[in-house]
Parts: sequence; structure tokens; C-alpha cells
Amino acid sequence: MAGPGRAPRREGRAECPPLRVLPGPASPSTVRPVARQGGFGVVEVVVAFTILAIVAVATTQLLLTSLGAVRDSRYQLAASNIATQALEKLSGQHFSADAAMVTAPPPPTTQTVQGTPYTLSLAAEWVSRGSTSSSCTSSSGTVGELVRVVASVTYPGLVGPPVVQSTTFTPPTGTYSVNSGNLGVDVIGASAKAVQGVTVTATDTSTKASTSIVTPPDGCAFFAYLPADPYTVTVSAPGWVDPNGNPSPSQSVTVLVSATTTAEFQYDQGATLSLTPAASTPVASGMSLTIENANLAPSYPTAPVSVSGATTVPALFPYTDGYRVYAGTCSYADPQGQSSGQPIYSGATAGSPAVQAPSLTPAPGGQAQAALPLGTLAVQVSGPKGSPVQGATVVASSVNPSPCPTATYHLSPTGATGSSDTALAYGQYQVTVTSGRNSSTFGVWVTPGGDVAESTSSTGSAPASPTFVPTFAVTL
Repeated sequence: MAGPGRAPRREGRAECPPLRVLPGPASPSTVRPVARQGGFGVVEVVVAFTILAIVAVATTQLLLTSLGAVRDSRYQLAASNIATQALEKLSGQHFSADAAMVTAPPPPTTQTVQGTPYTLSLAAEWVSRGSTSSSCTSSSGTVGELVRVVASVTYPGLVGPPVVQSTTFTPPTGTYSVNSGNLGVDVIGASAKAVQGVTVTATDTSTKASTSIVTPPDGCAFFAYLPADPYTVTVSAPGWVDPNGNPSPSQSVTVLVSATTTAEFQYDQGATLSLTPAASTPVASGMSLTIENANLAPSYPTAPVSVSGATTVPALFPYTDGYRVYAGTCSYADPQGQSSGQPIYSGATAGSPAVQAPSLTPAPGGQAQAALPLGTLAVQVSGPKGSPVQGATVVASSVNPSPCPTATYHLSPTGATGSSDTALAYGQYQVTVTSGRNSSTFGVWVTPGGDVAESTSSTGSAPASPTFVPTFAVTL
């Protein structure tokens, strides 16, 4: 029981001592902040990882580059050793075998070193003593030439040119007959530079024996120690032509004892011209193109003009100064209208003609395209009573000065309305219209400015002050 003045005591629970508030600088209600824990925030972690990644990538790239350089050096060394060993092996064989590689190079061979395949190619050519240039450019002109053999090696992943080693071999005394000489054949292209890959064949006209060499990069096919005889030299390559359009030109030469005979061919990939008639009417049949180049004067090649679609002229030598092309077979058909520097028809000037003949410069093996300018001749044919004549034939014969050939063009026959509108080359013509037993002939100049009536069949210039005739009326 509780005594007087005391609170009753609860059974089973211990009493808590009374609380005391300790004195201090802060009141009991003051909240103290929790101290910050050590470590990095999210942003700091991301920045650190980014920097680490950049450094790792740069280091990896540097390491890979270094490893690649070491690997390439190992490949280059192995390729160089293969080329050197091949040349050393050739030095142990007879000189005639080395010389035979000039005309018959061995096929490429493959050798594997530490799992990497290396391809070895051997090529040989004749060179002059004391020179590394080809014998075609040598001025010595004597026998006793050297054979230079070039060994080139490639491998997968090679960056840059092949690994190349070369050496020269000297023929031993008495290897060849003293009754022999050399033949050097240079092959150059349209740009006057050496061309590679052309087959040059020398055929002895006496024995009919022949040997062939494919031109190396310097364009020289050198035949050493040939019997001193007359030879026919021919060059050939698919799609190639000489300046005259010959795909397999030849020359006759004579090989002299103890001397070097030389020959030169200009030879290049044939080019193509494509010309589309600039006309809205049917094109006359029987026309030809004149293809001009200063190197071909005074004779120019011609080609038939297509009556439908473009006219294609293949296998032309790719002259660097190009070609001028126009329809017709004489200078009278040239849109510039000049003959011996004088205008053929009114307004024709060589410097700035109203209508230009297209100038085309196709690249070797390429194609050049242009529109082919043509004039138009309109004819209206009527019967005695003025009714239109259908089916009348219209033929235009060119009136060309000598030595130009006379050309005959067939124009469109008249239709149901009696009209015939045909595109044809510029120039002077005698036009004959025929229907049954009836015919009529008139003269005309077809010029870039229009058609002009001509009353005479003689050659000469068109009237100085022409009167253009849109349509020529013919009564049969």
C-alpha cells in the first residue's frame, strides 16, 4: 500500500527516473543536421566513366595501330624474302631460260608463310648495258643487251603497291649467233604516252617464224638476237585502233646484224561517237557523215546516217583534239558554209556560224554524244488541176565541186496532201520529183537560215541576198 504523499506503485514495472533537461547553448527543440556521408554523386561517377572510356579507346587505337604496323612489317619482310629467293633461283639457271621469260612470262605462283598466302609474279624485259631504261629508248643500237627480271609479291590486305625486287642477267659469250640483231617496238597512245598490255608480234618473212611480246608499262616490246632478216611487225589488242581506224596495223622492217632496228606504233582504245538528228521530220536515206580531224586531212572518213534513232560511229582513234562531224560528203554540207575560207551561202562565217557542227572529244574507250544539225526541205506536189499528188518520189542529188563525190538522197514520198517534208544535209541540190511518167526538177540551196531557190545546176555560192522559200511547189 502506498504511504501518505506518494503515488501508488504499479506492480510488475520498474519506475523510470525523472527526466532532466541539461543546460546548453541550444534549446531542447533545436534540430541538429545529420553529417554528410563520404563518397561520389551520380554525375561525378558518369563523368569519371566517360573520361576513362575516352582514354581506353585512344589507348586501344594506338595499340591496334602499333600491332598493325608490326604485322605489316612482318608481311613486307616475308614478301621481300620471297622475291629475293625467286631471283636467286633464276640466277642459277641458264641465261636462255631467263631470256625466254621476256616472251613467255611464267604464271603467278602462291606460297604460304605462317598461314598467309603470298602471290609471286615474274616479268622480264631487255634493257641496255649501263642503263635501267628499256631498250626501245636506248641509243646504243648494239647487241649484248641484258635481261632485267622483276619479281613482285602481293598478299591479302596489302595496302599500296606490290613488294618489288629486280635484277639483271648478262648473256654469256657465244650464247647467240653473230648473225643476229635486235628489234625494238614502241607503242604509244593518243596522248603520246606509252601503253601497256598490247601484243606485238614479229614475223620473219623468210622463215615465217614469229614471236610475240606483250608491252610492259614502258610500252616497249624488245626482241633481242633475232636472225637478221626482213620482218612484219603487227600490234593487236581487243577494241584498239591506230589513227586510221585499223585494229591490227603492221609495218615492214629489216633486222640488221649487230644493230637494233626500231619501229613505233600509235595505238589506243577505240572511241565511239553517237549523233542524234536534230530534226522533227523524217531523215533522208542515203546520207553519210563526214568526220573531220586535222590529222586526217585531206581525206576524212564517212559513215552512213541512220534514218531512225542515233547514228553510232565506233572504232575511232581518240585524238586529243577531237572531231568535227556533219551530215554530207563535202565542205558544202558543213554548217559553217565555208569553202577555201570563203562563205558558200549568205551569213556563213567560219568564226561564229549560226549553226555549229558538233565538236566531240571522246576518251579512249569512251563515247561522246551530240545532236546532228540538219536542214529541212518541204515540197508540195500537185497535178495539172491543182489536186495533191500522193506517192510521188522525191530525190535530191548533191551538186558538189570536184573532188567531192556526188551524193543522192531519197526524201520522203508525198503523202495524201501531196507534201513531202524531209531532213537532209546542208548544201546545193538538184531535186527531182517523179510521179508515173511525169517528173520535174528544180535547184535549191539548203542552208541553216532556210531554203533558197537555185535556177542553175552549176556549183557556186548561194545568192548574197537570199529569198527563203518555206515550201517548194511542184506541178506535174
